[in-house]
Amino acid sequence: MKLSPTLIVAFGALLLILGLGILYFFSFGSNATKTTIVNEDPFSATLPFFGTKDDRRPVSATSQGVPVQSSNTLEVRTVTGDILFVEDFTKGPDIIAEPDNRVFYVLYSSVTSTNPSEFDYEINYFPSDRSFSLVLAGEPLAEVRRKAADDLAKRTGLSPKELCSIVATVQTPRWVNEYYADKNLGLPGCPGSVKFQGD
Repeated sequence: MKLSPTLIVAFGALLLILGLGILYFFSFGSNATKTTIVNEDPFSATLPFFGTKDDRRPVSATSQGVPVQSSNTLEVRTVTGDILFVEDFTKGPDIIAEPDNRVFYVLYSSVTSTNPSEFDYEINYFPSDRSFSLVLAGEPLAEVRRKAADDLAKRTGLSPKELCSIVATVQTPRWVNEYYADKNLGLPGCPGSVKFQGD
């Protein structure tokens, strides 16, 4: 019995689709049960590690002299859902705000430039859920991540221990580093963060 070429192609396509479906399920479907989402928000779909729990613990903001909410403070969410009050850096001269104040961000450049491809990192603050996102846009990643974390600590007045307790994602685009592009690198020195040589 000889099978027709059309039947062979159709059967092969069916097997390919079935195989890709199984691969997709094991690659993405099984991870859904391992990640605990603290709350649903519009950024969780684009930032895969946004809102996940880990073993970081918040500490009191009183150690940095910003104990209560005032007109000079911002609320920042910790991984356990607590709130820290930090210095309000959103009114600084180098801060850019979206028109509706949904996102405040600062771009850091090692040289004076207006070209986005020349920025080393970007710090984003989301008032809606009181979290941060740091985007590393330069290499070496360890050095750029350290600069971004130091800048964030300086702007907020948080100690290294307090910095580890806040909800913050640290990511890099594929055009900077393909290997680390889909990972939350974490803040340097914090539990669960990616360790680079020299950290």
